[in-house]
Amino acid sequence: MMNKSFIATVGGAAAVIMSITGAASGCDAGAENSAAATSCRSSKGLGLSGVQKDNARTIVDTARSMGMGRRGAEVGVMAALQESSLRHDSAPGDGGIAYGLFQMHAGSYWGSVSAVTEPSTAAERFFKELRKVKGWKNMSRNDAAQSVEKSGHPFAYASRESLAKKIVAWAWC
Repeated sequence: MMNKSFIATVGGAAAVIMSITGAASGCDAGAENSAAATSCRSSKGLGLSGVQKDNARTIVDTARSMGMGRRGAEVGVMAALQESSLRHDSAPGDGGIAYGLFQMHAGSYWGSVSAVTEPSTAAERFFKELRKVKGWKNMSRNDAAQSVEKSGHPFAYASRESLAKKIVAWAWC
């Protein structure tokens, strides 16, 4: 049987190693010289403005805090890319009744215009709805986004998947 001081020492060393390598933040510690590690450090090549980066981070941080994982974050970023190009102040869509990152219809279901245009609130509401979709983790990301958004263009999200994965890889770290 191991003594408690040995376990504490090993645990403490693991925490130091995780901190140094980035494993504690969710980065791939074994990818120090890979593209994945680079994506954790640089947003170069994503083609996003500062506002778009901030909104992407908000979506990813919300997904993480709600336990939706990277796949959930990718679904959320895909939806926001398609619906608003990651701009929470984009012009109202759907005949002037849809607002914010996810172009949510303001009203009793999604909430007030001010709620759906506030990025963290909109992301939280998107993920709460995604969580209700039975089997969303096993369906395509496009279909998961469509299950929440209920768009008149049900396959539009798929074209955003590649960029969404790159954005999440960058913002997750």
